[in-house]
Amino acid sequence: MPLTSARRCLRWRRSLTLVVSTLCGGAQAAVTCLLSASPLSFGTYDATRLTPTAASAPISVSCRATSLLDPLTVPFQVALGAGQGGSYAAQAMLGNPSGRLNYGLFTPLGARWGNGSDGTSTAGGVVLLPALLGSLGASLLTVNGVIPAGQRPFAGTYSDAVTITVEF
Repeated sequence: MPLTSARRCLRWRRSLTLVVSTLCGGAQAAVTCLLSASPLSFGTYDATRLTPTAASAPISVSCRATSLLDPLTVPFQVALGAGQGGSYAAQAMLGNPSGRLNYGLFTPLGARWGNGSDGTSTAGGVVLLPALLGSLGASLLTVNGVIPAGQRPFAGTYSDAVTITVEF
């Protein structure tokens, strides 16, 4: 059934697969790290708009030193899964009751964000650990999402679930 309205409701959420890692610099050192991410919501998609629809959301990596022997910095890399569309080249939100809305996820530097394969890149950073033992240090990355213009999806709610993996 074709869409009669020029506006479509679109919501995109990310589910997190948390890879819990402990850094060990010998037998004595240990750092505890956490991942948090906010949902990326494009809002309402307007098929008559001539420009892409864009949105962004933060991904935060936080670490806490548990020993005076811990390193002062914790480097990390963040990879994103391809989602329900099955490939990075054809990422898509699936609609309810039916339909497909293509989109892409991009690193802060503008590269297609993925797992490093199929022409994608990962993004990384460094968490600086505070001098006070037990204090939390954090680093923030921004995931940028873009829905290309000119798509004609059926009316409905569109979503995808993307796995986030952090390597330390």
